[in-house]
Amino acid sequence: MPASPQADFDERLADALNSALYAGEEIVACEAGDHGQAIALTGRQIIMARVGLAATGELEGHRVTTFPLADVAAINLRKGGLGAVIQVVANQTSTEASSGAPDNVIVFTGPGRVKKAEAFAEAVESITGMTVTRVGPHSQPDRHASPQPDARQEVAEAPAQAEPQPQVPEEEDQPALTAREEYRPNPRLPKPIRKRRRGPSKMLVALGVLAGLTVVGMAVMAPVREAQLAPMPTVTPSTPSISQRSVRLQLQAVANYEKQVSEAMLHARAEVSALRTAIASQSRTAVQNACRPGRIDVAWQTIAALSPPPGLVEANQNLLDGLLRIKNAAAAASVTLESKEALARLDEAESLISKGRSAIAAQRSSLEKQAAALHKQMK
Repeated sequence: MPASPQADFDERLADALNSALYAGEEIVACEAGDHGQAIALTGRQIIMARVGLAATGELEGHRVTTFPLADVAAINLRKGGLGAVIQVVANQTSTEASSGAPDNVIVFTGPGRVKKAEAFAEAVESITGMTVTRVGPHSQPDRHASPQPDARQEVAEAPAQAEPQPQVPEEEDQPALTAREEYRPNPRLPKPIRKRRRGPSKMLVALGVLAGLTVVGMAVMAPVREAQLAPMPTVTPSTPSISQRSVRLQLQAVANYEKQVSEAMLHARAEVSALRTAIASQSRTAVQNACRPGRIDVAWQTIAALSPPPGLVEANQNLLDGLLRIKNAAAAASVTLESKEALARLDEAESLISKGRSAIAAQRSSLEKQAAALHKQMK
């Protein structure tokens, strides 16, 4: 063992290497691998030591493997992305430790320990004259002839081929982060507010719909309106026949009206004569008895209920005014026995009644003449 062992060596690892030395044997090269692993070279053998839980799988584990140089068939240095391993291929059968690594393999993880593995390989080549096969992450192994005798190499080929290849820790492929995963904004920040795109106003849409309905309605109703406004074909009868018929109808209406007025005035005239006689006698009792039957009131109500024919409205009004004045004269005569004033009122009333009846008679006579003239034209 060197006088000043490396810092990676702890006391248990140094004791494990020393326990495999023969009397007077010295270590000429040694390197520490991962935690609890070390490899050493002497003039007679290669020693691999493992101590502790990480290397042996047991808390107080202690495992030492020796490979006499005479039995070594090949030494391999395999490099990976994360580290390297040194593998010793010998005639003896290697066993796999509980930690998962074979007994003939020492693992070096990390760039610093990879350099230690390379240094140990160079020391082996310079001291023993053996060739160390170096295998990179993406290269094929480049094997050189071993300085050992051919017979020994042939014997070692079988176990060398059957020897399991150590697993070099490779760099795990990490998926590249996408731009969306790399950009992680602060979730506490307020989220941006997107402006909503507003469509057309509801009022404008409603107005557009109403305008469309109005246009459609106008288009539908235009033909109907034109048909209504179109002049209807008329059949015009002869003018004399129309005039004769209308004259006859008017004549009949006037005659009926005159007859109803005459019947209403028949009883009223008798009461007016009795009233005139009573006023002339200047007897209040006689005046009251003359107005008691109420024939003038009945005549006024009857004529007021009639509908005068065209052209006789004024005559109808004269009749009503005359009857009303007779009633007023009778009322005044029953209060004051002034015969002159009362008789004057009766004269005015009878004048209006006579005027109305004369207008009715004149209207009837005119229509009779027109009817006779039209009758002659038709012949």
